[in-house]
Amino acid sequence: MNVLAPLLRDGKADFLIRADKDIVVDDDGFDDPMSFEDRCDEISDLLEQRLLDDARDLLQDLLEEFPHSAEPLFLMGTYLTMDHWRKIYNPS
Repeated sequence: MNVLAPLLRDGKADFLIRADKDIVVDDDGFDDPMSFEDRCDEISDLLEQRLLDDARDLLQDLLEEFPHSAEPLFLMGTYLTMDHWRKIYNPS
């Protein structure tokens, strides 16, 4: 951290990335398996980008797989709120 602190302070580094040992690159070029946290982060990113339909599809899969976990439920609440406001302000 002593090496990184000056870079962070001077604005030459924005964030740190931790490499996960459980990520394996298959022949198809996709990283498998995605961790639970990575999947939640992906959904959060989709919500932030307002790609609600894509987020909904991933959320439904995550909720089926982890029905009692708080993170997917929170993300679904966020999705439902955003979708509600989208329908009010941008009716199709």
